[in-house]
Amino acid sequence: MKQLNYNHLQYFYTVAREGGVHRAAKKLHVTPQTISGQLSSMENYLGYQLFNRVDKRLVLNEMGQIAYAYAEDIFRLGAELGDVLSAQKAKGELNYVVGVLESVPKIFAYDLLHKSFSLEKQVKLTVREGDFSALLKEFAVNRLDLIISDRPIPPRMGVKGYSHLMAESGFTFYTSPLLPELDAENFPQCLNGYPVLMPGDNSVQKNLLLSWLESEGVSPKIIAEFDDTALMKMFGHEGHGGFFSPTMIEPFVMKQFPNLRMIGREQVVKDQFYAISPQRRVANPVTKQVIQEARKLSLAVPSMDV
Repeated sequence: MKQLNYNHLQYFYTVAREGGVHRAAKKLHVTPQTISGQLSSMENYLGYQLFNRVDKRLVLNEMGQIAYAYAEDIFRLGAELGDVLSAQKAKGELNYVVGVLESVPKIFAYDLLHKSFSLEKQVKLTVREGDFSALLKEFAVNRLDLIISDRPIPPRMGVKGYSHLMAESGFTFYTSPLLPELDAENFPQCLNGYPVLMPGDNSVQKNLLLSWLESEGVSPKIIAEFDDTALMKMFGHEGHGGFFSPTMIEPFVMKQFPNLRMIGREQVVKDQFYAISPQRRVANPVTKQVIQEARKLSLAVPSMDV
């Protein structure tokens, strides 16, 4: 059987992504006639039509979707090969770019990442913060090697990657001595009307906590919402409102803010943390290290979850 022409595959792949011959031609800086000719050659080679015309767009048919899935894998592996060879060629330095959701506790991200500096190969670590949607877009175009997230990749998102569940934790509620005292034995009902700081809309934590409070018939007075949970803790420490934080980082919170009062723990509702990594033939050594550290941390979680 004659070997597949990879130029044909690239033209087909671009037409599928752009939705038409003219847009693909503009993208590849060739004439529409060239694109049409290459596409016809590929369809003749395969023995199938790959597109249906819908209005003015070319839409993949069933066989086209199969071909597109293979093309996507082929070009992804090609890009990965380039990355791997470039990394090997670099002077002993490995660039590693991580996206961390603002809602992920900073100490948790630190515990996962700091041992990357002890690897045999020198690592240049770049950490970017952002919301899930923005980080996932960066990940989809290979600008991130890893995302540390409070949720997995949603199904049918079209982004290829592995979502590794690293840890899960209940919540602890804290207040400052500057706030009125609470009856800890009456937790969480004691939070009715109490000033509370909440994570922002970009976090999974907010919906988890609000749903749980509603199920308990509790209506706190929400004073403020924060995408950055580290900033939320600072406001809580200064007496602007009580706040929830994952129980698994309880020792760190109490070390950082020893004057805080722990009012209660909720261990039915679980906050989850994921490492999202690319689908690669050759696993990145830093990603391996992160997953290994996550397993160690997850073993420690039950001892903190009281």
